[in-house]
Amino acid sequence: MFKLSQKASSWSNALLKQQPFTMQFDIYYIFLITGFAAQESLEIDPKDNPDKMKSGDIIKTFPVEFKSSQKLIINLLLVTEKKQKGIADDANVKIRNQLLEKYVDPNSSSLSEAGYTLCNNYANKGFKILFEKILKPTNAADFLTAFLKEIKIIEKK
Repeated sequence: MFKLSQKASSWSNALLKQQPFTMQFDIYYIFLITGFAAQESLEIDPKDNPDKMKSGDIIKTFPVEFKSSQKLIINLLLVTEKKQKGIADDANVKIRNQLLEKYVDPNSSSLSEAGYTLCNNYANKGFKILFEKILKPTNAADFLTAFLKEIKIIEKK
């Protein structure tokens, strides 16, 4: 299940219904890409949720609008995690397959529970990065401009 902290949902709420953000998963995706680019993940801290909920459920699986990108997102997760764990590109197939087995559900070709958790952790870190670097978004175009600027900075590191 895809989740964001209540703090992340609240911080980005003004973007909903502004093009191109038609659903909360669009914002989640921006946070996720930021976490992937930084190659950093962070568990959702219960303190970030003023209502003491663990986190805000967005959707149980990939939305229809993202089905065509599902494999790309899963591959980005696997590649990012492989880099995080220091697994070389030419590593033993068994080692690479361990990531696949851990994070992908073989029955659905979607994420496993561990895969969803890891995506949520990357998205949470992505939120934290943007939260610390840019003002609370009120305008989608301004937010996307600031997001792209931060991605370029992250890429240079």
